[in-house]
Amino acid sequence: MIFLATLPLSVLLGRVFCGWMCPINTVMIPVYWLGKKLGISHREPPTWARSGYWKWVVLIISFLLMSMGRRVGLKINVMVLLTVVAALVTLLYKPEFWHKYLCPFGALQNLTGRWAYYDQKVDQSPCTGCRLCQKTCPAGAITISNRKANIDPTFCLTCLDCTPVCPTEAISYGRSKEDTKGSASVAG
Repeated sequence: MIFLATLPLSVLLGRVFCGWMCPINTVMIPVYWLGKKLGISHREPPTWARSGYWKWVVLIISFLLMSMGRRVGLKINVMVLLTVVAALVTLLYKPEFWHKYLCPFGALQNLTGRWAYYDQKVDQSPCTGCRLCQKTCPAGAITISNRKANIDPTFCLTCLDCTPVCPTEAISYGRSKEDTKGSASVAG
């Protein structure tokens, strides 16, 4: 229910729940750091997982586990189960694998986050396409084309990790592109 309640929040503020409040993401951050220190958390997401339907499969399985558990009298803590799975995935792969391709709550946040009133964006004029933001993004939401960075609000966790690494201060959090027309950013 908490995740469903955050969907209206993502329409306003982007996927801020994912970047700042999600308990799964909170566990993934130190697990990824540990995996990098051990030299095992550097793999790209596998090709078989790059379709958009795996996160929906995980969402359906999560709901089935919750409902079947209640029917047979078992109290299955799906959040703990998903946190363990996410930690194991993050130990071996980049966090993008979980965030972009497997997270069942991210599947729902993707739907509403794309219409966010506020989001993370790149001012194209000072952007040099240095890729520092792309390397920092845990969700794989940043792409570089024509030597300029672009942030996909569908996948952006609004974690703001990309903002401080930008040498030209081209990244800010504020009103989405459709609403900006010269307005100042909210934070940056």
